[in-house]
Amino acid sequence: MISFNMKCLYPAFCACSKSQSIFFTFLTLGSPLNDTWQQSASIDFSYNVSDTIGMSECTLYGDFNGTWLANVTNTSVLNNSQLNATVTMSDGNNTYIWNVECNDTLNNKAYASNNFTFFVDSKLPEIELQNPIDIENVSSTTVNFSWIAVDDLDISLTCNLTIDGVVNVSDIESSNNTQTNYSVSGFEDGTHNWNVTCKDNASNINTSLTRSIIVDTTNPTVALLLPVNNTVNQSNTITFSYNSSDTNLDSCMLY
Repeated sequence: MISFNMKCLYPAFCACSKSQSIFFTFLTLGSPLNDTWQQSASIDFSYNVSDTIGMSECTLYGDFNGTWLANVTNTSVLNNSQLNATVTMSDGNNTYIWNVECNDTLNNKAYASNNFTFFVDSKLPEIELQNPIDIENVSSTTVNFSWIAVDDLDISLTCNLTIDGVVNVSDIESSNNTQTNYSVSGFEDGTHNWNVTCKDNASNINTSLTRSIIVDTTNPTVALLLPVNNTVNQSNTITFSYNSSDTNLDSCMLY
């Protein structure tokens, strides 16, 4: 409380001095904190309030159903105390704004100095693997992996690339609904499994399907058998014979 005196400069019009008091309400928003993410649509609000003379009531305001409205009023307010309220967001996954207005016992009203914003996101992100396709044969020890992470609200997710059950690289920034590419070197010949796990700002985590690639950097071997080199044949119909060997032999062509 701040007090001050008002003294009359013209005694003919007033014959006294007057004391006037100004009262202040101190209001601090607690949770959810500004610019934070929540997984549940049921939100626990808290705020602290104090006043130089005492409190009457406080009302929680927000756009929880799409319109800025009073939501919960507390008429049992102790001075210099924390107040709590739980409200379910009618619009589900969305962006919300909240604040609190309090009255003291002289009906002085005040909001917190700034609105707080929070985000509700209960949906898991989706991950669409792009390349390599499943069971693709790769003839290089360096493989480029690509995927698309999709989220309702988050504009940028973090993703882990897992190869053969082990996280190969973590916290790859993946813009929402945009293809992300990452190359990995040092593959040995053989079959390898891979998938991608992504997390949004609300800590919703999802893992893609698992795909396989077959790395084969060894050339096949071919042994010509018939006709034997530098031989003469009496018939114009020739039978050719050869042996071919490879771990992942696909096809052979006679030239």
